[in-house]
Amino acid sequence: MRLKIKTKKVMTMREIKFRAWDKKNKKMVVVWQIDWNDKGEIEYVNRNNDTSNFILMQYTGLHDKNGREIYEGDIVRGAGIRPKIYTVEWLDTYGGFAFLDDERAIPACEFLVLFCEVIGNIYENPELINKNETRKR
Repeated sequence: MRLKIKTKKVMTMREIKFRAWDKKNKKMVVVWQIDWNDKGEIEYVNRNNDTSNFILMQYTGLHDKNGREIYEGDIVRGAGIRPKIYTVEWLDTYGGFAFLDDERAIPACEFLVLFCEVIGNIYENPELINKNETRKR
């Protein structure tokens, strides 16, 4: 007897959005507009042509255990008896986002984020990065 299982594959695209660290005003801002020129260079962020004031961070498409969106530049705490602190970064070698600490890089995935929590970001809370005893950055 063979069991036939019918599945319906639905392809959905990941939501692409950004936030930015405003270096001049020292605050995180929601990015609602990015304009590029013909050379692929960013000309405007939120209708501001001084793009050197902004550091863009992309949404990973993932949420932490509390449902909070995870962005590049976030600081997350893992689960376990001795939870580690990780930064979220894009790694070309992985072709995606990863959680980094002193010892390793862990590819960010939906399963992993069920056990982590966003506790800050590298611009507003840089002191959190040094919470791992072995952290060298």
